[in-house]
Parts: sequence; C-alpha cells; structure tokens
Amino acid sequence: MSFRSLARSVIVAGLALTVSAPAMAALDLSQYSVAFQTGINFDEASGVTYNHDRNSLFVIDDEGDDAGEFSLTGQKLSADKFQSNYRDLEGVTYIGNGQYVLADERTETMALIKAVTTGTIGGLPSTTYTGTNQAQKYQINGGVSVGNNGLEGIAYDPITGGYFGVRQGGGNRAISQEVYELTVKFGTPTTGTTSRPFNAASLGLARLSDIAVLAANPNFKGTDYYGNLLLLSLDSRKLVEVTRTGTLLSSFDLSGLQIQGIEGVTVDRSGNIFLVGETGGVTPGSASVSGLVMLSRNVAAVPEPASWALMIGGFGLVGGAMRRRAPALRTA
Repeated sequence: MSFRSLARSVIVAGLALTVSAPAMAALDLSQYSVAFQTGINFDEASGVTYNHDRNSLFVIDDEGDDAGEFSLTGQKLSADKFQSNYRDLEGVTYIGNGQYVLADERTETMALIKAVTTGTIGGLPSTTYTGTNQAQKYQINGGVSVGNNGLEGIAYDPITGGYFGVRQGGGNRAISQEVYELTVKFGTPTTGTTSRPFNAASLGLARLSDIAVLAANPNFKGTDYYGNLLLLSLDSRKLVEVTRTGTLLSSFDLSGLQIQGIEGVTVDRSGNIFLVGETGGVTPGSASVSGLVMLSRNVAAVPEPASWALMIGGFGLVGGAMRRRAPALRTA
C-alpha cells in the first residue's frame, strides 16, 4: 500500500474510514485576517492595483488628478500626475510594461495610460501619465453619463486578455448594479464588446466598489480558484469571492476596520489582499487621511495532540493489518 493510499484509508475496528482531501474550489477568505491597517499620505484614495514588475501598489484619487506609487507597507514612493485631469476616477488595473487602465465612473470610460515625462514633486520621484485628452479609450455604454453610479472598478484578466469591471448602481435614476466582462483592444480606433456574465444583484451586495481577478497572481495558477473573482462592496462593508458565473464561495467582513470608504482592492504575488479607503487612516501629527489595509492568509493550524494520537493510532492499526496480510516466506 502506498503512503498516499495509507493516508486516505484508516482501518479502525475492521471498518475502513476514508479521509477525503479538502475541496480547493475557493481561495477561502475566511482563512484571512487583518495584517495591518494604516494611514497613507494620499488624498481620497479611490482605486489601487498591484504592479507585479515593481512589487508595489499604484493608487489613484477620485478627483482624477493625482496618483502615487506605494510600498506594500504604505510608504509613499512617488507623487504622480496626469497630463490632463479625469473627471471621476474610481478604478485602476496594471497590465504590464508600465501601463495601466483607468476606470472613469460617470461616462463608464476605460482609458489606457503610460508614462509621458518624469521629474520630482516635493522631493519624491514623479511621473506624468497620459491625460484624459490623450488616452486611448473604450466607453462601455457609448459614453452616456450615468452620474455618480457608474464604473467603479476594473481588473485585467490574464486568462482572456480582457477585463472585468463593476458598476456601482443605485441613485435616483435607478441605475442597475452590474458586473461587466469586457473584450477591449486599445488602439486607433479602440474596439471592444461588453457582456454581463451573471446577475450582480443576486449576490445581495449594496454598491459594488471594485473587482480583482485572482488570475492576476501567477502563483495561483494550477489551483481550482485561479479563475475566481473578488468583489468589494462599499455599503455592505464586505469582500466576497465568486466564480466567473457568480457563485458565492467565501466572504470577509470589513465592518470592524477603522478605515472608511473602502473603494479599492488588489492582490499581490504572495496572495496578500490590499484595500484602500478614502478616510480613517490617521498618522501621527496629521489629520485623517486615506487608509491602506492588508489582509494575509492565516498560518495553517497545527493538529491538536488528540488528533495526532488518533492519526498515529490509525496508522499503527493499518501497519498491523498489512503485516498480517503479508505472505509467509517459504522455507527449504
């Protein structure tokens, strides 16, 4: 009997007890806890993405004029700008080679940006990125304004080369809450299609504020949850994991955090989850500023002594059964 078979079948009092391997269909947010929450030197953080080339976080504000690079512990590394302001930036995703795609809320516009010039601001390195007048764009619903209820988050999908987005929904015009799946080819002209992979309202969340794709982490490749999505809800104060067809798999309650107005989520290569909020981060000698939260996976629990005793005892019984089954050697 192989060790794998031994681990799966323990004979106790003549009965075979089969031990099934745990299902791995979900990342399982219940296995995460808050590693830290801290203030960051930034005004009204509305979106965040992980830059896998630089192992850093890129944060935007909803006024559409400021951006900044931060370390994974919240240290500000750069003070960045845009050539011309966006109206209402709410989401950002990194697509590689120093390029990002922004989500401009009211007209539900995706904009491709890259570095234009470099310099310094306040002693920090500064990059000027493509402005709203220069960027290649895709407008999800033809550029029709839906007010302050539109595109709140965007995430690049390495599996398809496309994107996922979320519409906040609500407001006095009864704008529907949506999860978008987008096939976009930036260029001159930019082309794209928009579909809705599932009914976002079925999840029972209030005001979707961002989305992340687990496939953005190459270390998740080969797992059953590689294709899953993380959805962030501002008003429900909840982060949920769902399949690409909208099946709810796990969730994390954010209501106990000091950081308020949480509007951005991203995942780094180690599987840590980062959130940014507009207010609630307090640093010594300053007023309330934007906040950064890191969620990290809990260390696997060590089996209790009683569990170890049961396992060892079971293995001993199996070993005895195997010895009894062993054929006797012939003697001359």
